[in-house]
Amino acid sequence: MIIYWFLPMILFLGIVTSYEDKKYGKIRNKWVILALIYSAFVNIFLYLLGYINFAHIGQLSINGLISLVFGFLIWRVNLWSAGDAKLFFVYSLLLPLELYRFNSSKLFPSGNILANTFIPAALLLIISMLTKTYREKTFPFLTNFFKFRGIGKLALFLFAFAWPVNSMLFFLGMNDTYIRFFLIFLLFSLFERINNSNTFSLLVILSAARILFDKEMFSKQSWTNFAYFLIIFVVLRFFLLNLSFNLFTKEVKIKDLKQGMIPAEMVLRKETFFRKIKLIGFFPAKIKNKNEKYLFKGRPEGLAQSDITRIAKFRLPFKTIKIYQTMGFASFIFLGVLLTIIFQGNLILSVKFLLSG
Repeated sequence: MIIYWFLPMILFLGIVTSYEDKKYGKIRNKWVILALIYSAFVNIFLYLLGYINFAHIGQLSINGLISLVFGFLIWRVNLWSAGDAKLFFVYSLLLPLELYRFNSSKLFPSGNILANTFIPAALLLIISMLTKTYREKTFPFLTNFFKFRGIGKLALFLFAFAWPVNSMLFFLGMNDTYIRFFLIFLLFSLFERINNSNTFSLLVILSAARILFDKEMFSKQSWTNFAYFLIIFVVLRFFLLNLSFNLFTKEVKIKDLKQGMIPAEMVLRKETFFRKIKLIGFFPAKIKNKNEKYLFKGRPEGLAQSDITRIAKFRLPFKTIKIYQTMGFASFIFLGVLLTIIFQGNLILSVKFLLSG
């Protein structure tokens, strides 16, 4: 099998990046570049030997390009770091296409790595959060769970965007439930960042267009999928993210802030008045007063030195800011890659096949 040509680098890359990400909190570019060179060299060698053809290299390149785009989007919404995005990209080039036996997306088979990465990560985080919540006997999320206005906005977004996203993925040959869910989730997080009257108008226009032109809108399957997605999104957005804020943040003194720390609170300034507001996950805090401005910018890579310098210039009425306690995500990506290799693609599709057999 071709996978054995790439397995030494996959194991080396996974072990070294998982260790350094956990110990130092970063993924060094030299390992990513080394893996890219290794992938290029081995693929050229296999092509010369006749094990793969030019079409295989073209499909692998397209898969890598889509992986790069998805990795960038996931980074932009703070689900992982820029180093994690580069790591996912290089893994997409290290796994040969023949490996993906259980795969519903020929154009983007590396989407299976995402599914095999985020599903176990989410399960582990949920167990960790619920265990810690039970141990500490704190349930602060109950008062924030049912936010009907937010749920209504989420439902409108899903109704409006499900049709164009489904149509685009079907056209591209990427009709995969996990990719569809993940892409809609990323779009919703971006929508939250720029939420204003223009985005609401866009939702209304897309909703009207769907009512007029989507022939399958009134089918039972369409509404079943809508309810399925809405329930998952509501639980994720209004339950888990609120719970994770209280369990995975810590107070850090302003004088101890360091570059790269990811703020869980943003500071708003109105002349000489300052206040803090929560930054739940990658969803931005809303500014209700137009005269207020952010004291520093929220970046996927965390606080910049210029942010820390700016914060230190002002006499703030508080001495601490909550910071997210990040964990090394490289190990989760490595786990996702190993699961992809073991189950020859999508973990859930593989299990369904074994159970049906």
